[in-house]
Amino acid sequence: MPRLMPQLTVFLLITIFSVAGAASAAAADGRTVRITVGERPGWQPGGVFVIDDREVKLASPAVFGNLAASDALTLRFDCSWSARTVTIPAGTFTQGDQAGVGNSFELPLRQVTLSRDFQLAATEVTNAQYAAMLNWALDPNGDGNGADAYIEVDDPTTPTTVRNVGTDPRDDTTAWQQQEILELDASYCQIVWEGGAFGIKDVTGHPDGATDSRANHPVVEVSWYGSQFYCWAQNVQAGAATNPVNLVDWSVDPTIAGWRLPTEAEWEYAARGGWDGGAKYPWWTADPATQKEPDGSQCNGWSDDDAYDGVAGYPYTSPVGDYAANGYGLHDMAGNVWEWCSDWYHSDAYDGLKADGVADEDGTADGVDNDNDGDAVTDPTGPASGSYRVIRGGCWGNAAYHLRCAYRVGYTPAFSFDDLGFRPAQGQGVPAGNS
Repeated sequence: MPRLMPQLTVFLLITIFSVAGAASAAAADGRTVRITVGERPGWQPGGVFVIDDREVKLASPAVFGNLAASDALTLRFDCSWSARTVTIPAGTFTQGDQAGVGNSFELPLRQVTLSRDFQLAATEVTNAQYAAMLNWALDPNGDGNGADAYIEVDDPTTPTTVRNVGTDPRDDTTAWQQQEILELDASYCQIVWEGGAFGIKDVTGHPDGATDSRANHPVVEVSWYGSQFYCWAQNVQAGAATNPVNLVDWSVDPTIAGWRLPTEAEWEYAARGGWDGGAKYPWWTADPATQKEPDGSQCNGWSDDDAYDGVAGYPYTSPVGDYAANGYGLHDMAGNVWEWCSDWYHSDAYDGLKADGVADEDGTADGVDNDNDGDAVTDPTGPASGSYRVIRGGCWGNAAYHLRCAYRVGYTPAFSFDDLGFRPAQGQGVPAGNS
């Protein structure tokens, strides 16, 4: 039986081995406390036990000074589905295959300037976060009648898919384009429907010995639409006055501040971690000692032999944040799951896109000027249209070539699979007129 997850909180039983600041007599209500766990298979020795990459936040007082190593404590912690972010500073970098080992669609190299800071989720969105969002979207006002729901399932008993509703419940004159956001019946989907709510599939046999251990793994089987819907919902749930994601036609306007998928340029800039000296992988820095090919210690890629490979079936994802962060504090920018970006994909997208976003240098408006000059651009948002959306970062099933910062490919926005997820960005609104 799946364990259903409440909308914004979840209960967990853990064993306390030691507690940071244990000399204090008590933790006041709501105080954030870092819980250090002992060495167990699947956990980093001496590491901080984190759910959704958040510190455990106590919901009631607890005295730590009297806890023995064998004591157990039930904690109720903040499990908001809003992603924890890091600030990515404005700057300029060289986009494309700096290492000279890639394909033509990673060329020509071009200088890209991102004129404003933006926020990017520190980790990929987890099953727990996505399930919590879906439960909120079923009943955003919390009145239990479902009339205000933003999503629906195709069958209330045994649904196969989740999609957005066709009319904005806040304004019944506004029609929305319905799209599948999650393939619920896919074999590898870790989110389930039970009793009228979304939960996490019980998975046994994991090295940490727990059930529901996929809660902190990245969500998979989510389409580009489902990824943008998560961003749209974050804006609505936060009461934002603007929303860059428009469900009327699924257009995305990066000139509007708010949550959305990162642009392809934002993603690659962030993946490089602040070093523009040829960061082939997210862990590369100016220190030659870091400039190593993937060996299983830096990311969850193919043949890395992490603790979750081959256990309890596909997908071979690992908990988000298991691997060290890059220079910006971002985890899993290579491997684990591919990540959707906002842009339309074109194999020649770097080929001199003109900065005014109106027409290319060859006199057309197709998003490509075909002169192979790699013009410098500011705040690019990609081609104006297309058939595929960009995905980046590689996944648990990819070898080194696909884990590079520069590697890019595209899939139809309705596509979903067991190796494809996302992380949201929060932009200030880029200046209008860029492409």
